[in-house]
Amino acid sequence: MAVPKAAVVLRHVKSVMIRFCPFQTNVETTRIFLEHVNSKKARASNISCVVTTDVRHDGSEPVVDIMFGILEMKLNAVQSLCQKGLFY
Repeated sequence: MAVPKAAVVLRHVKSVMIRFCPFQTNVETTRIFLEHVNSKKARASNISCVVTTDVRHDGSEPVVDIMFGILEMKLNAVQSLCQKGLFY
């Protein structure tokens, strides 16, 4: 099922780090978030934002780290969030 693209704006974001194990069953939301953040429109909203992807094969839980200037937000329970929870 195709997911409609959310309007992701990285204007105030300094960096995004996404870490996940692709063989886990609970990484769908993390993959969709990565797709949205890596879209041309989102990347054009802040060309100085650094998006880092760390793909591991260790069975670890997905993690999303978002750095807003001096404020850092970590999402460790990404699998329990719905797609709208990551964007709003």
